[in-house]
Amino acid sequence: TESVMERAQELEITMDEVVTLASVIQREARISEDFTKISAVFHNRLKKQMTLGSCATVQFLINEDRWVLTEEEMKIDSPYNTYVHEGLPVGPIASPGRLALVSAVNPYEEFMDSNKPYLYFVLKDPKTGEHEFNTDYDQHLKDKAKYEDRWSD
Repeated sequence: TESVMERAQELEITMDEVVTLASVIQREARISEDFTKISAVFHNRLKKQMTLGSCATVQFLINEDRWVLTEEEMKIDSPYNTYVHEGLPVGPIASPGRLALVSAVNPYEEFMDSNKPYLYFVLKDPKTGEHEFNTDYDQHLKDKAKYEDRWSD
C-alpha cells in the first residue's frame, strides 16, 4: 500500500527489504499482538549489526516446521540463515500477509528505546503462540530454559 511504501522510504529500506523482513515476521509471529514487537526486535538487531537469529529462516532451509532445531542446523552456511549471516536473508522465506507488511515498517515503539532496546524473544507456548521479549541476553537464556520443554509437546 501507499502507506507502507512511504514508511519504507522514511526508514530508508527498499520494498524488497520490507517484503523479506515481513516474511520472517510472518513465520515467527503467532498472534497479532506480537507482529510489531517481533518487528521491533529485528529492527533493533539490524541497527546493532547483530544477526537476526531467526529460527524461521532455518526452518525454511531444512523445509521443516518444528520448534526445536539442532546446533548443526543452526550453523548451515546459507545466505538465508540468519544465525550465520548478519542482516536480512537474501530473499523472502514466506508470503507475508498485510499485518506482517505493515508491522515490518511500523515496529513497536516501546521496544525501540536506544538505551535499552528489546533484542530477544522466545516462544512461550506453541499452543497459545505467545512470546516472551527481553532486553537482556541472560534473561533471554533463562526464559528459553523455562519454556523450551513446552516445544516438544
